[in-house]
Amino acid sequence: MSNLSLPSKLLKGMETSSSIGMFARDTGGCLISKLAVSRSSDEAKEIGFAETAESALFYFTAPALSKIFSNIYANKYNISKENISQPLNTVKNVTGEQIKNIKLAKFGQIASTFSIILPFVFAIAPLRNLLTYEQSGKDEFVSVVGLKENKKENNKKESEKKPQA
Repeated sequence: MSNLSLPSKLLKGMETSSSIGMFARDTGGCLISKLAVSRSSDEAKEIGFAETAESALFYFTAPALSKIFSNIYANKYNISKENISQPLNTVKNVTGEQIKNIKLAKFGQIASTFSIILPFVFAIAPLRNLLTYEQSGKDEFVSVVGLKENKKENNKKESEKKPQA
């Protein structure tokens, strides 16, 4: 069993609900599988950048922005920050008006957080393409994944196989 102690310790550390543990576990799992099936080194670089950037945005900026907007909306609606973070069915000793304010604060927190994050998520793809073009000079998807070279090789092999007249 001692030979499994190191991996079990690593996995135990990743089972936390911290942003770093979740980032490492989820990004690692997705990234490793996608890199394993990538068709070229340029595609692997693109995948690595995109997966890491998206995960970092969601795992690190979302919680920070959520806390900021929770404070803003708690002050705006004069409610407790704890009430915003709890499910509505567990909130106790509040009136109907306070429940309405809690719902508005929850909506405001979620909408505000994602309205800031989503433009950055959608900016990742063009940025990834720009970086690939800058590094490799390839501007077409078929060039990045190596399909253009494969097509040229296949055409060359087919022309060699055809009998010359």
